[in-house]
Amino acid sequence: MSKANPASIMPLMIMFCEVIEFGSFSAAGRKLGLSPSAVSRQIGKLEGLVGATLLNRSTRALTMTEAGLDVFNTAQHLLNTTLSLQTRVQSYNTEPQGLLRVTAPITLGKSLLAGSAYRFLEKYPAVSLDLIFTDSVLDLSKDAVELAIRVTDSLPDHLVARELFSVSYVLVCSLGFSGESQVTHPDDLSSMQISVPKEVYAYDRITFESDETIFSAKCLPRLLANNSEAVLSSIVEGIGIGILPNFIAAPMVAAGQLRLLLPAWRVVSKKQKVYLLSHATNRMSPRAKKYTEFLIDELRGLTSQSLLELRELTAFSTN
Repeated sequence: MSKANPASIMPLMIMFCEVIEFGSFSAAGRKLGLSPSAVSRQIGKLEGLVGATLLNRSTRALTMTEAGLDVFNTAQHLLNTTLSLQTRVQSYNTEPQGLLRVTAPITLGKSLLAGSAYRFLEKYPAVSLDLIFTDSVLDLSKDAVELAIRVTDSLPDHLVARELFSVSYVLVCSLGFSGESQVTHPDDLSSMQISVPKEVYAYDRITFESDETIFSAKCLPRLLANNSEAVLSSIVEGIGIGILPNFIAAPMVAAGQLRLLLPAWRVVSKKQKVYLLSHATNRMSPRAKKYTEFLIDELRGLTSQSLLELRELTAFSTN
């Protein structure tokens, strides 16, 4: 005898369980909206598919055969497993749980995500985080990543992009820097050792702008790097003065670890925006939705009044 198609046999097994539960074809039929004869025919069909008699029929009662008991127990197990699966799957739509994979560029990830990760995990104890800091662009689908932070001006059509903030650059100094009083204008930088990110330096100059004018300051950096962490380290460890992106400088100035210089001047740089990328909202897991809310709240915290008082230090937004 060939094996029955599971799609055909499962509804019949469910009906068999109803018959056993209600004790008769007529009672099961009333529950299912079928006549007793229709129920009897369906049980007969099930017996034909499994190749065994499942019920001893009499005018007084229905009793299960040994094969019937086996089918009943198996069907009950399948039903209970299905109900348990349904409950678990429904919980995915309501309760944040499971592993959340988030990718970000190395410097941005360390600055924005690493320090706040434990607060998110404390808030959602059923969630685990996999933070992937890489300057390579990962594919959300192929690399099984749910959220990606990117600095880009070319947004992918198939993803939802939430603008987090605009990147700007500011001049800062370490607490031990002794020449702070000598820096009153961008031109003063020409005689100083300075640490500078490559993206704001061109043709031996750094361009600054104020509300009234633009000034191109000539300088020869002691350190020129394509990594802002290297710039920060050199500022703190010895050079004493340099230029940093707002997402690194802002929290350190607010915490009193760095000082802002030339607050009336902005460093001119290529316009860059940071986005949080995800799949469509109806495809996002609860954990991804909660992390999105959490991250936006964290950035909103960076724009507290004390930080806004630093004039042009930040250009964060929480769209």
